Amino acid sequence: MYFTHPELTVGEVISPPEDEFEATQAGIRAKAYITTKIVDCKKRWRGRTLNDIMSVEFALDSEYIGRACREGNLKIRRSGKNSVPQRAKSESLLKNGDSLVHTWRVEEPRIDFACGETGVLFIRDDPVRGIIAVHKPAGLPTHSGGKYMRTSLVHILARSLHIPTIRPINRLDRETSGVVLLAKDAAVHERLKDRSLLGKVYMADVGDQASQVPSSCRAPIVVDRHVPNQPLMSRIVEESAESTPCTTLFRDLGGGIVACRPVTGKTHQIRVHLSHMGSPIQGDTLYGGAGTPEGRLRLHAHCYRVKDPDQGTSVDFISPMLPTWCTPAEGWQAKLEALLTTSTPG
Repeated sequence: MYFTHPELTVGEVISPPEDEFEATQAGIRAKAYITTKIVDCKKRWRGRTLNDIMSVEFALDSEYIGRACREGNLKIRRSGKNSVPQRAKSESLLKNGDSLVHTWRVEEPRIDFACGETGVLFIRDDPVRGIIAVHKPAGLPTHSGGKYMRTSLVHILARSLHIPTIRPINRLDRETSGVVLLAKDAAVHERLKDRSLLGKVYMADVGDQASQVPSSCRAPIVVDRHVPNQPLMSRIVEESAESTPCTTLFRDLGGGIVACRPVTGKTHQIRVHLSHMGSPIQGDTLYGGAGTPEGRLRLHAHCYRVKDPDQGTSVDFISPMLPTWCTPAEGWQAKLEALLTTSTPG
């Protein structure tokens, strides 16, 4: 039995820690802080200047790099067991075994809530399975990384719920809203690596193309190699003996909304499949979708179903809200349930 949070109710906002965050008119923002990062010299950095590395690899301008060197905020720790970081110049060369030591003041981008969202919402604390379920608002990253180190769902929950071992079972793109399941420790996370125990349904706004979306898509997908400072992208590839089909099931819910059940789990799978079929998601400009007034991707993870193979039962974790853009026709809940229980094509 895992520790629970009985004081939280469904739909209640989980406030971020006040010592790290402040409220803004439209959302939240992390307070500025000082951090230091140490990065070992990569093979491709050898023989290159500090200015070249920091400008190309980290997208910093030469003026900032020069100032950071002069102020002692950008140093090089030369190879050696007891080496101490030393002041460097922008034209200093890096060698094998060196490390970059960068200290800077971090001002993370603020998160503005839209479409009726007010923050991270509590859904359920399952003490038997060791799972916490929350609603993640669009715009908030699931993991820490890049420009968002403190401004992430995992960091906020670890601090606010006092569970430093918490880790996500499923991951939503920053632009996607909806249900995120989190394991309270590594053992729970390891147990739920078996994706056959998880069923999930998303809701996507594809406008007047909803009635044209087929009931399934099995087009193979590959993830392109990531380019620094560029968004990660996936694409459809031709079927071959080497390719693996990626399966997504669809149902028209009316009102321009399509229910989507990804059976496999490729990056951006729903977005790529809908775009491939000529029905890109509204706001998904990365894959050909039209812009939206709120400037957001209209994709919402509405329900996760976790199976218990020992008991032969399952439990549903459902988002306590629908974004204001999500207005399916009457009877949509029954269609969603039917999609969750549909047998997957072989």
